[in-house]
Amino acid sequence: MARGALVGACVFCAPMLCAGDAFAGRPFITDDASVVGRGVLQLEAWLRLEEGMIQQWTVAAVGPLGPLEISAGIAAALASTDGWEPRVAGAIGQLKALVLEPRPAGIPGIAGVIAVFPPAGSGSFATESWHAASYAALTALPFANERWAIHANLGVALATNESLQAGPYWALGTSVEIVEGLDVMGEVFSAEPAEDARIGATQVGLIVAFNEHVQLDGTFGGVVWGDDQPEVFATAGVKLASGELW
Repeated sequence: MARGALVGACVFCAPMLCAGDAFAGRPFITDDASVVGRGVLQLEAWLRLEEGMIQQWTVAAVGPLGPLEISAGIAAALASTDGWEPRVAGAIGQLKALVLEPRPAGIPGIAGVIAVFPPAGSGSFATESWHAASYAALTALPFANERWAIHANLGVALATNESLQAGPYWALGTSVEIVEGLDVMGEVFSAEPAEDARIGATQVGLIVAFNEHVQLDGTFGGVVWGDDQPEVFATAGVKLASGELW
């Protein structure tokens, strides 16, 4: 897989929550201490643009039980190195368990996450190695009105290239509700923690929630350290969530 594609793959952290005031979810890469909820189906789709590459991700999530969430997704890509032919860029599977819900102006919430990237891809995106990550996601709501949220992730990432590689995975993000239905967000995260080249990136964006079922968002970001990486990228996405189906 192209290095830039794995930066985009880190967006597996997004399919997390029905709409809330200042909670994480798409377009965050930083995960939050929340799940979609029992009987809820959620679909997220977004484009990621960078120089010479366009990725399209689709991720579906379901809450089989109240504290559990299962999600899976796949990406397609157009890359100038492949003559702009469509390619499969990668796949993701994730299990998330909510341990403690965050309390406004109280104790932070915590969730445990295991994510797996199986071998997938074609063309310049093809990879024969597995990637995985296991981490804790924390969410703090400093005020009772829940308009400001802080999210943090800490764990480990693994890659099975020619040998097993491991590295620390971390992310830190925040969002603030400006007016009802409009949030601003920002974050910084480790992009390829299990690779030889440790790199990190940041992004900022806007989140527009029309109601608890429909959300639009957009971000702009870039790599802030590391070599041979795309300098800037942008994303635009939509999140759709059902009501409780069972």
